[in-house]
Amino acid sequence: MEITGEMIKASRERQRMTQQELADEVGVSLRTVGSWERGETVPRNRMGAVAEALDIPTGEERDYGQLAVRRRLGILAKQRREQLGLSRVAFAQHAGMHDQAVQQFEFAQRWPRTATLRKLETALGWKFGVTEDILTTRRAASSIKLEDLDDPAIERVGGGQAVLAHVPTQELLEELIFRLGELQRRGVMVPTREDLYGNRLRSKSAPAASDFDLAASDDHVEGEDDND
Repeated sequence: MEITGEMIKASRERQRMTQQELADEVGVSLRTVGSWERGETVPRNRMGAVAEALDIPTGEERDYGQLAVRRRLGILAKQRREQLGLSRVAFAQHAGMHDQAVQQFEFAQRWPRTATLRKLETALGWKFGVTEDILTTRRAASSIKLEDLDDPAIERVGGGQAVLAHVPTQELLEELIFRLGELQRRGVMVPTREDLYGNRLRSKSAPAASDFDLAASDDHVEGEDDND
């Protein structure tokens, strides 16, 4: 079923959404939304995104197959992002990727490359490689839940993974150590917990006598660092 301009306008107003808000949601310009509502053009390449944003049934929903699963993953990714309290742009910065890639994933417009998927999974708090694993399963897309995707090793705050910017200062080090440990578990070379804790504890302890035991030397110049 094709979505008409009248349907777009009526649905948008029913949800108390402005044209600009709809434009931002589906990734088009304000002029484009106006053109749709006046019936001058139709959202051919954004039909699914518009239907989802405005909750318009298209009569073409399918619950099986890769496209249905990708759409479901996009919906769940958006749900988790909103649980984190992040806009699409802020989430993209948090994940270290372009906001357009986040938008394309949420609306199943384009399947990301493997490296981008890994960034998404990490930022969303999902299990490593789960997006590709889910695609290979024969199950109804509607049966896929966040708990099927979430990494159980990650502690959640308010339904989502804690964002570092929201972590109190006294807890920041612990959060960093935890996330470094998760990266190491996934094969990324990072300092161990023991390394980080050891450096932290050593910095708080009294200096060892050997730290000040400089060997006597005729060519020692005051102010030089003998440890260099």
